[in-house]
Amino acid sequence: MRVLSELVEVQPKSKIKAGEGLSCGKYKFFTSSNIQTKWLNECQYEKPALIFGTGGMPSIHYCETPFSTSTDCVVMCAKPGISLEVIYRYLSANIHLLAEGFHGIGLQHISKKYILELEVPELDETKQKVIAELANKLDALIFLRKEQLAKLDQLVKSRFVELFGETDEFESVPLNDSVDEMFIGPFGSSLKNECFVVAEQGYCMVYEQKHAIKKMMDVDTRFVDEKKYKELRRFTVQGGDIIVSCRGTIGETFIVPEDAPLGIMHPSIMKIRLKTTAYNRVFFNHLLQTVLDRHEADANGSGVKMAITATALGKEHFIRPPMELQQQFAVFVEQTDKSKLAIQQSLDKLETLKKSLMQEYFG
Repeated sequence: MRVLSELVEVQPKSKIKAGEGLSCGKYKFFTSSNIQTKWLNECQYEKPALIFGTGGMPSIHYCETPFSTSTDCVVMCAKPGISLEVIYRYLSANIHLLAEGFHGIGLQHISKKYILELEVPELDETKQKVIAELANKLDALIFLRKEQLAKLDQLVKSRFVELFGETDEFESVPLNDSVDEMFIGPFGSSLKNECFVVAEQGYCMVYEQKHAIKKMMDVDTRFVDEKKYKELRRFTVQGGDIIVSCRGTIGETFIVPEDAPLGIMHPSIMKIRLKTTAYNRVFFNHLLQTVLDRHEADANGSGVKMAITATALGKEHFIRPPMELQQQFAVFVEQTDKSKLAIQQSLDKLETLKKSLMQEYFG
């Protein structure tokens, strides 16, 4: 093992603030968070480099093309004969090494000194080349699978516009006319952390925004006992309900499967239970997403969705096409979802393979 400071040269610190990033531009712009890609028309660094975020949470990037960063990043270029890509692969596979260096009250930070003292494997050039080539091939396949998923999502959106884009053709009614129940979860004080119990003692699960964001049931689940369930019975979730994330990541929707287990709502979600004669759930879920997408803060072009209350949403007019047309769209979505499932399974296998290979090389 060698200390990182022996392998890299620290570059001058940027003076650009994270908020100056653009939605488009000539050069990639890295920040500590980098939740979404940002850009600048100004280039600060031209050599391939490692970029470490120093605030909030562990983040590391490797960029070969000219780029810029915000002031909360540390940039390091390689000394002669050193492969930055292999260092990046190692630290990405062992991100806990960075996480252990974050300290402080509130927004935590990591120091440049701590990063430079990290130890990384000393590999000969032949092994460095093998790891880089293999990782690049896996990355290319992973990128392809993600691109395929994105194109299928776009295909569904295009089909929706094709069938329902001319809204004047269809009846339009307030959403309240089409729902049996629609409200946000209980007050936070009704469901504090101490209310949750282990699965073995649980009477029912708790539906949270992570179910809506990940659009699946297979996530870490929390439970409450029978007493708490009876207290919050009004907030029961059942199969066929649509839940909407209302905190943090706002406006993500999920149709609860018909065979889903009994559960109650977390305060972070909204529940919509449709009248059976009003909408096909699959069609309505896509219609709802288009309406929620309109509730975005465009003042600064941030694309951040704004929360909407159940009261306000209930007053909005939604188109209500003939049920036959709704079902036609739903069949198209279900067929597309079968293709997405196969691609997602392939993607999961590739990511698992990449992780296991990196662990094999780096331990």
